[in-house]
Amino acid sequence: MNILGLNIEEDCSAAIMANNAVIAACSEERFRRQKCYSGFPLQSIEFCLKRAGLAIEEIDLVAVCDLGTTHMDIVFSYLQRRSRFTVNDYVREAHDFWYPRLYENKDVEYLDVFKDKIDTSVFPEEFNKEFFSNYSLYKKSNVNDIQNLKKLLIRSYFPQIPLEKIKFFPHHQIHGFYGYFSSYFPLNGQDVLIVTADSWGDNENGMIAKFQNGNYEILHTVDNHNLGRVFRNMTLFLGMKPYEHEYKVMGLAPYAPEYSAKAAYKIFDQIMDVDGINFIYKVKPRDYYFWFKQRLEGIRFDGVAAGVQNYFEDRIVKWISNAVKKFNIHRVCFSGGLAMNIKANMIMGQMEGIKDFFVAASPDDNSNCIGVCFLAMYRHLQENLGDWKSIQPLKDMYLGPQVEDSEIKKIIDDYELEKICDIKINAQPDFIAQRLSQGIVVGRCAGNMEFGARALGNRSILSDPRNIAAVNRINRIIKKRDFWMPFAPVILDTYWDKYLLNNNKLYSPYMTIGFKTSSAGAKDMPAAIHSADKTTRPQMLRRETNPYYYDIVSEFEKITGVGAILNTSFNLHGYPIILNAKDAADVLIQTDLDSILLNNTYIEKKQKVFDY
Repeated sequence: MNILGLNIEEDCSAAIMANNAVIAACSEERFRRQKCYSGFPLQSIEFCLKRAGLAIEEIDLVAVCDLGTTHMDIVFSYLQRRSRFTVNDYVREAHDFWYPRLYENKDVEYLDVFKDKIDTSVFPEEFNKEFFSNYSLYKKSNVNDIQNLKKLLIRSYFPQIPLEKIKFFPHHQIHGFYGYFSSYFPLNGQDVLIVTADSWGDNENGMIAKFQNGNYEILHTVDNHNLGRVFRNMTLFLGMKPYEHEYKVMGLAPYAPEYSAKAAYKIFDQIMDVDGINFIYKVKPRDYYFWFKQRLEGIRFDGVAAGVQNYFEDRIVKWISNAVKKFNIHRVCFSGGLAMNIKANMIMGQMEGIKDFFVAASPDDNSNCIGVCFLAMYRHLQENLGDWKSIQPLKDMYLGPQVEDSEIKKIIDDYELEKICDIKINAQPDFIAQRLSQGIVVGRCAGNMEFGARALGNRSILSDPRNIAAVNRINRIIKKRDFWMPFAPVILDTYWDKYLLNNNKLYSPYMTIGFKTSSAGAKDMPAAIHSADKTTRPQMLRRETNPYYYDIVSEFEKITGVGAILNTSFNLHGYPIILNAKDAADVLIQTDLDSILLNNTYIEKKQKVFDY
């Protein structure tokens, strides 16, 4: 059965499952070169079909994320909200949309507030006409109407897809199935508690379920916690961009003085708590921006960051801990947008009563195109008395477009790189490791692109983790990150126990769980840990996952005695992670990056800004 998984509108992406395995997936932003692009994932679909060797007519099921309980994702796509909104636009949203609605009881229309930002080129003309002509109908968010509208959107690109082949699936089950089938739990046949949590999806923002003997059962759902919304609004309160810079708030938190963190936490602590596996309110704020803005005035910025992070950790850890005790299942798979908080994941992964804890790559809505494939196939097998064990879990996240050697040759010729660069064909891992040990920063673009927000070696910037000056260098060269934000390492499997404090022996291959470092880890990789609390967000690497990449780190260890290297995403500031060799060459030319590695072709500038 061939399944096309679609995440339409915000976080738009596509995946294909064939022969019970997800074989291709990509976010549309990578093709559009527009970070957080919203709309229809046309180029992602075309890539997935090409990689699978399928025509659209050979797709048996188009599995669409979400049941369609709101029209607002379509509205946000017309505005390219995640992509184009600035901090000032979100402040405008708070003052001109939310405040009048929540405090003045006015019926304010979102599109009226941001009519200057409407971009009708996002969707086809036929769809635009239908949506705007019948907007009063669609704003009621009737599920059948929204589903029919989305079917029209899909068929406006692919009219050959029969209506009966398009089906919609519930948000939190999608998160859960993605988390589960991205893990090693299905292979082990172990009972697993599947917990999902986010801001909102299909009228829920949390779900507890279990996989037991091949049977999936929903145990509990919630729709009233405020963890995502509070964190998002505090991101805005601190002058950063909601939906994108929450990780900066998390990274800032450890720098706060204790008195400031306590003062802020005292305010957050007033509103919501956990009662068993439910959330209860002591005080229910009318909103989460103005209410906190009034009460947090005068508290240091890093104290606010620490206060909201501590509040988040306390509530989510307590909720999941209570679920583990109540259902007596001690292996946990955590997914959904809130699972992006690696510091909270660090606490949950090491807490008493946990035997195993797994968080998949990019567990937010970005990965729903993959999760919906797993959910749709599971249901198909159930309905047709098939064996769920025939579903193949993800082995890795290298699901995107591949770098071809012919492309590399064309890039070298078109950019006349031989004039400004030294080029080494068939560069081996020991050579790359030698250059890294000598201080050269290498941008690697090789093989299939990884799916998700974290670079996992194939679209990565690599550097020596021993030299703390590398952080400033990489920021000056390309990343332009805030000074308090740490970089992360890739660590060889033979060094996990040496560098990480990991009592529960967790395996985190996708940089989704934080760890405290040992004294050896802090000593060997100071440029790849958080300078305030000495924690790190590692990619735990085994050779079978990515042999060439592994061998680079292994050869670096032979030279330096350090079993890790610094790994950060390969992208220009404000742009998505690079897609192909052309993007890599563009970054090389436009910045002070030292070198790029295209498959095994190494290209290093003859003249470099830095002396080594």
